[in-house]
Amino acid sequence: MWNKVVVSVVFAFLFTVGCQSAEENSAPPITVEQAIKDSRMKANSLDEFKKTLHEQGLVAFQSDVNKLDDDTSFDYSLFRNDTYSYIHFEFSDESKEDQGLRIGFDREEAKNIRVIHSEGLTPEENGLQFHVSDGLDQKWVGIYFESKKQNGFPNGEVTLNYGSENWRSHF
Repeated sequence: MWNKVVVSVVFAFLFTVGCQSAEENSAPPITVEQAIKDSRMKANSLDEFKKTLHEQGLVAFQSDVNKLDDDTSFDYSLFRNDTYSYIHFEFSDESKEDQGLRIGFDREEAKNIRVIHSEGLTPEENGLQFHVSDGLDQKWVGIYFESKKQNGFPNGEVTLNYGSENWRSHF
């Protein structure tokens, strides 16, 4: 009988230690912001990043290259799935000037809005205005959001202002 008690105590101890070890080694859940930032940092190119988003179930609804001025261009992409949407701006800028980047985002039909950005962009108070330390070259901003509607995608407008230049699109 004592053998059974000793074996039971040993198994209980090992089980308890194993559970504590698993709790200590389990990582906290990754946030949407961190997942997007990690995916973009791991991708060697914008096309590779877009492919990663597609593999995660996002469909590209719109993607085009635009110019703000002679020195600054950007890729604008809109991705969606059944649950959320993601807008991605990726910049090329030869001027290296800080002209203040402002993004206007229509919040009327969107909820759970999260702004994600690359290093070198410092957000100001509302999270959609940025101080640009050394130009926009190779910088990016993403906006993750969900629809307030039960069925269907949110509709709205997104604007981009850099210095005196403006750009506008609908999502």
